Amino acid sequence: MPVFSKITTTLSAVLALTSTVVHAAPLQPTAAPDHNYHLSTHRRHVGASNLEFVSYHPPSSYKTFHDGDHSLLSRSTNATHSLVSRAPAGPSGVSPEVEEAALSYLSQQTGLTKDSLKVRSGYTNDIGVTHVYMTQMLNGIPVTNGVANISFDKTGKVVAFGSNMVKPDQISPATPAFPQSAAIQSAQKALGISHYDAVPVTLSYVLQPAPSGTDPNRKWATLTHQFQLRNADTSKWVQAHVDATNPKQGKVVHVVNFVADAAYNVVEWSQQDPTWSGFKLLTDPQDTTASPNGWHVDTAGEHTDTRGNNVLSYFGQDMSKLSRLGKLTNGMLPEDITTSQQSSDGLVFDYEWDPTASPSTPQNMDVARVNAFYVTNKYHDTLYKYGFTEAAFNFQDDNYGKGGEGSDWVEMQVQAPGTNNANFATPPDGQPGHCNMFLWTQTTPMRDGDLENDIITHELTHGLTNRMTGGGTGACLGSTEAGGMGEGWSDTVAFWSEQNSTDEKPFALGSWVINDPKGIRSVLYSSDMSVDPYTYGTVATKNEVHAIGEVWATILIEAYWALVGARGFTPDITDSTKREGNVVFLQLLVDALALQPCDPTFVSARDAIIKADECRYGGENKCTLWNAFAKRGLGVNAAPKVYKDDKTVPEGC
Repeated sequence: MPVFSKITTTLSAVLALTSTVVHAAPLQPTAAPDHNYHLSTHRRHVGASNLEFVSYHPPSSYKTFHDGDHSLLSRSTNATHSLVSRAPAGPSGVSPEVEEAALSYLSQQTGLTKDSLKVRSGYTNDIGVTHVYMTQMLNGIPVTNGVANISFDKTGKVVAFGSNMVKPDQISPATPAFPQSAAIQSAQKALGISHYDAVPVTLSYVLQPAPSGTDPNRKWATLTHQFQLRNADTSKWVQAHVDATNPKQGKVVHVVNFVADAAYNVVEWSQQDPTWSGFKLLTDPQDTTASPNGWHVDTAGEHTDTRGNNVLSYFGQDMSKLSRLGKLTNGMLPEDITTSQQSSDGLVFDYEWDPTASPSTPQNMDVARVNAFYVTNKYHDTLYKYGFTEAAFNFQDDNYGKGGEGSDWVEMQVQAPGTNNANFATPPDGQPGHCNMFLWTQTTPMRDGDLENDIITHELTHGLTNRMTGGGTGACLGSTEAGGMGEGWSDTVAFWSEQNSTDEKPFALGSWVINDPKGIRSVLYSSDMSVDPYTYGTVATKNEVHAIGEVWATILIEAYWALVGARGFTPDITDSTKREGNVVFLQLLVDALALQPCDPTFVSARDAIIKADECRYGGENKCTLWNAFAKRGLGVNAAPKVYKDDKTVPEGC
């Protein structure tokens, strides 16, 4: 199936958006950042009145074990060997026996009773590592910000454990005193979002610090009405939690923002934009393992336009006319939602770009939709090979019975209302992701972000990291530090997708759309510290997610070049079984997302990468990774909240 696309014949990477914070253009620091605050809260201004909301995220604890944890559940964890490898999975994605082992382990680690815990989801990856994700329960009601994850190796031993569950000092009654309908109206007014999404309203508890003036270590659990609000025309999509305990007033106490805006100061890559090698007509670029029915078949049937199982690439103003979960009436699109049809029979999309014309001309609009469709599908198929599969909560309309929730392709809105940015919303598994790609106004004619592949890749990676961290909720990168790391992962995968040799060049993101080789970040990413001087200690000077993300991307890219230096480079990035450094790097990045805790820190995410290498490669890259981390101040003794450089490596490295 020939598809017209951008230059590159290797990978047009895709971006998945974080689902817990709004990512916008970096703000200038106004005060010294409070780093205890980074770990547990996220402050944002929302709504027409620009009201300030503070979301609380209990700090997570995280442990990894070299040979498995033998200290607890020695018999039940060792007994899970046969359960992990042979027992059939239940509705959660793992067997009842593995659920029982995970709940028992979590109970002993946290001191919480097993009846206050519930397995939410889980899966076993290609190397036999089983990931189990759990939710805290109070009075039979889930705690939205009380989560944990446990990973068993193929022998049934616990190799990683993360939790931010706490026993609350005060729990509000389980019966709501404030009406559900009034709660929706209250949130609509406070957040400036008029449309109520069709996702059912449920009850949930939210853990919060006790009111000011009381013991700061005490935690309260507040009963809330939980629901989603979405304005498609303004890129607003949130999960709101309204206090259900006060019969007279419903206050918004917690907000999960599914939309993240990307502000790009970027690095260059092979075939980054139309100026590199022009356009190339690619024939059958789909991967039949990841997309067995090709790119143009979904549950509604076969299509001859830019839609299929993984993505709907379209132009239009109002996605609310699509029914919930992306399902269409008889497979028909609303009249004001336009896709690009094949230019000739046989699924050929061969449109010629006119760089002298406005992006909104019909011909250039077709080019934009086709390129966005190609890049998103290419990203889907490539990341699938590294573990972002149906069971691991990826984006597909039809999951082919392979686990996870379907009906959640990516809605790729080209030339969406807005300028000089892009964003991606990541709701929970089973709801479509939504990407808004904008025009950029720095040139005449304006330039279209849909033709700069690293921007699309950045956005799609928000979807990757938000879905895989915490087990498919889209709500586990909510603290300021974790949200910043989401930006860093997105920059890193965009960087990774544009490398084509061992020849290192400083990387800039978003350079073409703003017509500036320096791109949209404050540094060019490089392992040369005279070019990119950022270290873990730099976080102490940052208080905004994109700025924090630049530090995390710097550290990850340092690890990339260390692995490439040690293991070499292969252009065949679609074969994840290869052992060259660039392939190993992305495999470890994806594996670690499933291992790490909800709301990770730099330190816990580093530990998850080290553990991922131990699980998949027997730890053969341990010293390469530790030396790269230590070079950037994230050595063995680096500590959360302190943000001081440490260059210590383990003995023997």
